[in-house]
Amino acid sequence: TGTAEFQNTNYPGAAAAFGKLAREFRDSPRRLEGAVGEAAARAKLGEWATVVTLLQPPDSAFRQASAGLANNEWTTRGLLLLAEAQLAQNHFAETEAALKEISAELTPELDWRRRHLLCHAKVGAGRPEEAEIESAGLVLAAAGTTRGDWLADSVAFRASLLERLGRRDEAMATLKRNLNTNAPVARQREALSQ
Repeated sequence: TGTAEFQNTNYPGAAAAFGKLAREFRDSPRRLEGAVGEAAARAKLGEWATVVTLLQPPDSAFRQASAGLANNEWTTRGLLLLAEAQLAQNHFAETEAALKEISAELTPELDWRRRHLLCHAKVGAGRPEEAEIESAGLVLAAAGTTRGDWLADSVAFRASLLERLGRRDEAMATLKRNLNTNAPVARQREALSQ
């Protein structure tokens, strides 16, 4: 029911269904999925403080269900949601702390999401030099997915960091990638104008 409600963009209904699974069916093998599903629905509603409350406390359904499952995809997705919620609230140190908990070998999509959040946390914390170093990996991770928009966004983000750090030649060379790929038209125009 939670999955159907989520797919139909009824996020309050999805949150209620997933929350019921997470809290009332403690022995269910899908409890972890329910806990992450509820947090994902709350994230879609922009309820970032609630997402943190659902995922961070040691006694939360998420923490209980994910105990000992560090290499589980649902655990990774929950930690990424926690990091996203912390970032949305400008809690940069907490964002990085949540990302450090991720120990699984990640799919290209999840690796890109982790690097994307980490780069933005470092920029938010006033560490653009560290973000620039991480952004090289962000571009590589995006290239490993089928998402051309992620690659174009990652290239533009890296170029903006290089320019901010006074490395204009590198920024220009980086932006040229958005002219040589299947980048969205808006990103190609942006690359040309810059």
